[in-house]
Amino acid sequence: MKKAINMQFEDEILIPQARVAVVIGPKGASKTEIEKLGKVKLTITDNLVRVEGDGALEVMIAKNAVDAVGRGFSVESAKLLFKDDYAYEKLSLPDYGHKKQSHQERVRGVVIGTNGKAKNLIERETGAEIAVQGKTVAILGKYESVEKARQAVEMLLTGRKHATVYRFLEINKP
Repeated sequence: MKKAINMQFEDEILIPQARVAVVIGPKGASKTEIEKLGKVKLTITDNLVRVEGDGALEVMIAKNAVDAVGRGFSVESAKLLFKDDYAYEKLSLPDYGHKKQSHQERVRGVVIGTNGKAKNLIERETGAEIAVQGKTVAILGKYESVEKARQAVEMLLTGRKHATVYRFLEINKP
């Protein structure tokens, strides 16, 4: 017998219009997977995603998974958030003093590095995935990996040189 979900908690999130199709997936498969894993219901209207479920934690995790896909992660990566030892963090560039569009473009370039070198090195050294989009830098992975990657990205956002960040990553290898 199928248990009906008694929707007690809900939250909403806006995602970029271009990523809505990815959240839905082919024939609704991705949306259905997120709903099953999170034991939630997703309702998508334009680029607004409403997440409803029995538990606040389930709703929060499913919302983070939807947000991760919206930030540029694959659905497969976002599904890892339903495991206990995975985390998701989103850093806002304006929170680090980069309010002007030109500053945000420059600092996105700093985080990515020439030909993706900085981003790729941080990902390789920490094991976390990084997505740089718009006014945000999002990080997904195991808790320890996300923490180390966040520290490295914050160093870049606050003006540290790449070499300093690379030394930090080398010193803090697992």
